[in-house]
This record gives sequence, C-alpha cells and structure tokens, in this order.
Amino acid sequence: MSVQSPAEVYRLDEIAGDLDALSNPQRLRLLKLLTRPRYGEELAQIMEMSRQSALKHIKKLEERGFVRAMHGRRDTGPVIEYQVVPQRIFALSVAIGDLGKLEPEGGPAVRVEEQTMPMSIDLITGEEIVRSPVGVGCLLVVNGPMAGHRIVLEGEDPRWTLGRAEDRTISVKHDPYASSRHCEVQLDRTGHALVDAHSANGTFLNFSRIPRGGRVPIKPGDIIGVGHTQIVYQREQ
Repeated sequence: MSVQSPAEVYRLDEIAGDLDALSNPQRLRLLKLLTRPRYGEELAQIMEMSRQSALKHIKKLEERGFVRAMHGRRDTGPVIEYQVVPQRIFALSVAIGDLGKLEPEGGPAVRVEEQTMPMSIDLITGEEIVRSPVGVGCLLVVNGPMAGHRIVLEGEDPRWTLGRAEDRTISVKHDPYASSRHCEVQLDRTGHALVDAHSANGTFLNFSRIPRGGRVPIKPGDIIGVGHTQIVYQREQ
C-alpha cells in the first residue's frame, strides 16, 4: 500500500477547499457573470439577492483565488469591481483531471493507444489500404477554454510560436503552467518539427518530455503538451 507524501495530502486538501467553495450553485452562476468586470450592487440586482449576500459569495470565491477585485469607475463614481481569474479555474480543472488517472494497485501498468490513419479502398482487390496523410499541417487545441481553436501552418514564416504571451501564434494565456515563450513548430524540407524554447516546465510530445531546447519531428496524430494544454498536430487532406 502506497503512502501519500505531505505534498500530496496538501494538494488534496487544496482541491477539497476549492470544490467546497464551488459547491454553491449561486457562486457558479457568479463566475459566469464575472467574465467581465461587475460591481456588488450590479451583481446583487442580477442575482436578485441583497448586496450583502452577493458580496459574501464573492468573498468566498476571492479567498480561493477564483475572483479578483480591482478599482473601477462608473457614472456614479469609483467602485470596486470583480472579475473571474480563468488561470485559477483552469489549474483546478487540471488537478481534478489528474484524479482521473488513478488506478487500483495491481492494475494495468501500460495503456495501449492506437493512432487512426486515413484509409482507402483498392478498387481491384477491395482491400483497405492505409495511406499516409498529405496536405498542409495544422494545430488543434483539444482541452481547456480554447478547445476547438485551430490554426493552419502556412505562410512565409516557417515558424509558429506557442506560449502564454498574447502575441504567440497559439496563445494559451489561460494556462499558468505554460511559459511566455514555450515552444515552436518549425518547417523544413523534411517536414514539421517541435522545438522547446527552454520552457520552465518543459515541452511534451505524446506525454513524454522532449529535451530542453531540443528539436524532434512530429507526425499527424501527435499530441503536443504546452503547460497543461494539449494540442494535436494534424494534416489537412
């Protein structure tokens, strides 16, 4: 039987505290309302509750880091506004997702993952033929608030940047585990390759960390890990 380390116990306590703060449906509704700055009286009116009750819920969310307070101004004068902290919510979703990796002791040590390849039919034999994908490369974000975001790897510059900074080709500014300039996808005569930009937490390819500053070729179906954001490399047909 494995024994949890103090760090693991602390992390579980943190998750439990976060879930307790989010267990109230009114607070979940507040989070959705706070995608843009709002002040107490405004929230109380929308939520149809007293200002005191609204601020009590906000305080609980603020204590856990899900909401931040900031100075604002309205026609009536200066106000304290509140807004959601998406990085904090993403970090919690990652922590909860990690719990999904738990397995009973003695369970399978290895997971087998199969990659699906495009197939076609031989007109003479009627047999299926596996063909290598061809076409222009593209990147598809598959988790987090940017899930479904897709960019095509084309243009004069054969480099596409990934990271937390807003000027990246794919900006994962919601992900606190990503570096400002995390990695790049580059194109040369042999195809596309993934290059780590000396990121703090490392760049992953198919859940294995690539060497710091290293460069590795990528193929369709490969999963790129930037912080806790997963991006699939594909090819357009």
